[in-house]
Amino acid sequence: MLAVMSDPYGPLTQFARPAAGETDLRYVILVSAVFVGAFLVTPALIMTVLPLSGQIAFEEGRTAFGTWLQFAMFAIPAFAFLWTLRRMHGRGFWSLIGPTDAAWPDLRRVVVALIAILFVVQIVVPWGGAGMIVEIRPLISWLLLLMGWMAPASTGVAMRHSAGVKICL
Repeated sequence: MLAVMSDPYGPLTQFARPAAGETDLRYVILVSAVFVGAFLVTPALIMTVLPLSGQIAFEEGRTAFGTWLQFAMFAIPAFAFLWTLRRMHGRGFWSLIGPTDAAWPDLRRVVVALIAILFVVQIVVPWGGAGMIVEIRPLISWLLLLMGWMAPASTGVAMRHSAGVKICL
């Protein structure tokens, strides 16, 4: 009976094969340390290059620009992680995505789901009038902000989904 069943972990094994040569714990610790270190240093880096108005917008995050700055803060640790991944395992970003024939349909499903969720959370307002929203969130700038971060967010969710982690919406 067991010989007839297929191996459900076969695709995962193929996906992880490029990293299989480097299983030493020091690599995990090094990649984690670089990622955490970049996260700790990034706010200070951002604050040193921004003018005072940008620093205030970054700290408060109440405007579209301030929110964008807070989202952009994740770029430096992401690049540090990808740089370390390349140095340790010789893998790039796309090798983390998995097979493209599975990744693209998953990415499309995730994008549609995220658009629906963000529409409900950001546009449909269960707590007050539309005038209040225009005051807090100018529609065009928030839509541009959301669309600008849709690709990285949906790519991350699709990576988890194509790796076999089921996400129920």
